[in-house]
Amino acid sequence: MSIRRGTTSLYTPKSSFGCSFERCEWLTLSHLDEENRAYWNNDGIDVTDCRHVRISDCRVNAADDGICLKSDCADLRGPEVDFFHNPFPCSICGIPGNEIEDVLIENVDISYPGRATKGMAYMPLWRLDDVPEEVGKYPEFSMFGELPAWGFYVRHVNRITFHCVHLSLRDSDFRPAFVFDDVRQLTMEQVTPDESVFN
Repeated sequence: MSIRRGTTSLYTPKSSFGCSFERCEWLTLSHLDEENRAYWNNDGIDVTDCRHVRISDCRVNAADDGICLKSDCADLRGPEVDFFHNPFPCSICGIPGNEIEDVLIENVDISYPGRATKGMAYMPLWRLDDVPEEVGKYPEFSMFGELPAWGFYVRHVNRITFHCVHLSLRDSDFRPAFVFDDVRQLTMEQVTPDESVFN
């Protein structure tokens, strides 16, 4: 399946996922411009139990998850956020014994709010083992609690490439841009985290 919209924009005026794909193979999404902020739980692009997926040259402005990769093998929704936390990074997390494999993040520009403080919450790098696995929970951005990175937190992944990725902060953040835990065959090319507002 291939969806190429050129300059076409998608606007979702009510509570719903913007684009949702389940059990697809060889899925290509490119040049989509999506606005989906009418409700706090609106996602941009949800990809569930799919294989060989390419998402490129898309602009997604969503109230909840911009791009959410998940599986319906376990559909157990966890509690809403009930703890103090700093802004969440993008997380790409497999589970022990079942790694996520062959990931390419390419031509991506993400702006993060920053404003993290150790007084709000603190997960130092020496406590990576304290980040919970949460194997049986429904995939939500808050499921791991406080995370030690501001840009990307990556765990249990084999063969991942970041190419032409730019991350920027709108305010200061004490955490590193990337944290990798149990990651094999990592490639980073033309990756530029903006350090102009780092603490």
